[in-house]
Amino acid sequence: MRRSPAKTATALALGPHELCTNAVKYGSLSVPGGRVHLKWVIESDKLKLNWVERGGPPAKPPQKIGFGTQVLTRGLSGEDVRLVFDPAGVEGVFSIRWRTRSVFSPAR
Repeated sequence: MRRSPAKTATALALGPHELCTNAVKYGSLSVPGGRVHLKWVIESDKLKLNWVERGGPPAKPPQKIGFGTQVLTRGLSGEDVRLVFDPAGVEGVFSIRWRTRSVFSPAR
């Protein structure tokens, strides 16, 4: 089953928002000196996004799957989505098929 462009766009909007919210509450942005490095690039037909937190409290896997994780995993099902809870900080790696007209450009 193909994922709808609207579902992909929603996941791309809400996913980083949830990562940022969690970084402020529990992660690197909850302490002075903590930081988030966000990088994205479009390579051929893939949007690659990397989220790396450093300088915060040790990261631990969540006790339960929350809203943000559900948005990312369900909204980007079939894509390469990895969340790593390294003690140095949370890392997210996302590689998403990119079709210019389907996600952000209106159909003509």
